[in-house]
Amino acid sequence: MTKKTPKKKSRKTSKKRQQAPDVGVFKNAENSEEFDTHYSELFGKRWQTLRPALCASATAGGSQLNLRELRALALSGDYWLDKASCLLAQLLAERVSEAGSREEAEETEEKAEPNGPQIWDMCAAPGGKMLRLALAMQGRPAAGLLASDVSIPRFARLQQQRALLPAGMQQQVVLQRADACLLALKHKAAGRSFDAILLDAPCSSERHVLAQSPELLSRWRTSRSKRNGRTQLALLCAALDCLAPGGHLLYATCALSPAENSAVVARALKKRPLLGVHPAPFEVTDYPEWTFESLFPESGQALGYSILPDRNAGCGPLYFCLLHRSPNSKSP
Repeated sequence: MTKKTPKKKSRKTSKKRQQAPDVGVFKNAENSEEFDTHYSELFGKRWQTLRPALCASATAGGSQLNLRELRALALSGDYWLDKASCLLAQLLAERVSEAGSREEAEETEEKAEPNGPQIWDMCAAPGGKMLRLALAMQGRPAAGLLASDVSIPRFARLQQQRALLPAGMQQQVVLQRADACLLALKHKAAGRSFDAILLDAPCSSERHVLAQSPELLSRWRTSRSKRNGRTQLALLCAALDCLAPGGHLLYATCALSPAENSAVVARALKKRPLLGVHPAPFEVTDYPEWTFESLFPESGQALGYSILPDRNAGCGPLYFCLLHRSPNSKSP
């Protein structure tokens, strides 16, 4: 029998496969265009300078601070934090310190030791702002800081950062892996409240989308801010429910859209009208090195301030609104 010579496989199919368009590339391009169109509508011509500032490395231009340089904190290792984020924790820590000074001045001789401030960092990971907040407890052994996060890997980072604190401070920082809304319900049921709350809410994080992950850009949708806004509103309402009379709450995101920023604050205040919570006085002139902007006043919701990298040496983006509950308010 004669052996049949095997036919050579046609390479036409493989060539066609090699020449087939990469759907992911087109998808990414389409979403990039949608992304730019959306934020161009929000920021107008400024988007031409703001976008490159967002794409630049977050560590460029001296925009980060090594918390180890804060000698009073006495960290055992380095931790670099965006200076705008450090400012957030500083603002809240200052309010805690001011309130503590007033309480100590009002203490009578019969009362041996003043109650220390109770602080809650609701979505605390990776932990930089938690470290900065720890300074507010210095010299106050009765003070306490609760730092919570729902993510298992992010919670592990919280544990690593707490280990950088001196042993005494570590004992004052309690870590808890839990959903912040569910945890707030437990606090409310137990009658526990906090003198200061930091809610650095999960958000769109456009800088991360642009600078670090093309894959994230390919999944970006205009509906993302609205979806995040619902989650943020639930978190902020839960935080307000746990804020003690006379306490301060700092709501923050690294998002650009008002749907995740001032709109969330406005809706939360409408949902909790009986708590006596209002925006706290904030003098921008006290921080001359920063450019604070109250964006989108035409929306009627010009609450809080933004720090954007194109006008702050690469720091940010960051939105924040400092809220204060009246000392005379009662729980509804």
